[in-house]
Amino acid sequence: MVIQIDDLLKDRLSSFIYSNKQKEIAGTDGEKTFNEVFGKESRIVVVFYRENWGKTPWTRIEETAIRNRAYNKGYDFVLFIPMETSQKVPQWLPKTQLWIGLERWGISGAASVIEARVQSSGGTPKEENALEFAERKRRDLERIRARKVFLESENGVQAALKEVDYLLSEIQKLSDEIANKTGWKFEIYHPNSKESLYIYGCGVTLIVGWSCKYTNILEGAYLYVKTAKGKVGWPNTFYYENPVLLEEFMFYFDTYDTISNGWKKPDSSDPILSSKQMADFSLKLLANSIHNQETGETSDDEPNIEMEYE
Repeated sequence: MVIQIDDLLKDRLSSFIYSNKQKEIAGTDGEKTFNEVFGKESRIVVVFYRENWGKTPWTRIEETAIRNRAYNKGYDFVLFIPMETSQKVPQWLPKTQLWIGLERWGISGAASVIEARVQSSGGTPKEENALEFAERKRRDLERIRARKVFLESENGVQAALKEVDYLLSEIQKLSDEIANKTGWKFEIYHPNSKESLYIYGCGVTLIVGWSCKYTNILEGAYLYVKTAKGKVGWPNTFYYENPVLLEEFMFYFDTYDTISNGWKKPDSSDPILSSKQMADFSLKLLANSIHNQETGETSDDEPNIEMEYE
């Protein structure tokens, strides 16, 4: 994701990304280099923020350089982009300081905001010439081809299964936290397939699962997230009437660069959701369905359907 945003800007702006500069920094005084770049030389600093930022040796140097510069010149030069579901930023960042939510802005929107901030700080993005434009389009085509090959391969299927496993563990962990906080009691059923999860509480079942027909290609594969009225999907459970589906969503497995994987709504321009974001979405869906069932805020024409359990 960082590389994609940088790629949209690199022919118009000069950037410094640590992962791209490791060879140049190796053998030099890295702390001095970071202090120069973050503390003086850059017009703006963009931090792709995770909660452990500022707690590792290199990010601690970045944080110190930013705060030292802010002490003298304020925080207008720094822009935070949260990378986790919690959308947190450092507590020391002033409340008036804006930050970018990728879920809302997307990659192109984030690049536009960064460019606007550079301009407001006195920078002048240069216009791409035909060669630079063509080179950027070539890089984009390479990414598109690599993504297609990845998603049509056994490696893509294995990556999806790994992401499903992580997603379900995050959902179960988050459901425990919600139960502890709210007092709601949840029952959890994990089928033998290990690719689906059922959580029942307060009269509602959350169903999250993965459907994939093939072992070597993701064609037709999807993630389903549903809520249903009643205790649904448990073994040896007898139903007097068909379960009532409350809400249902479908997502496809997708990737930014065959490394940053996640979940995408069909036919949507929204950015890919990480599995942490998807876990958050799933438990919000459950909480909303519980609330609606308790208050009666549901439609009169709820569909009675026979639900399939993959």
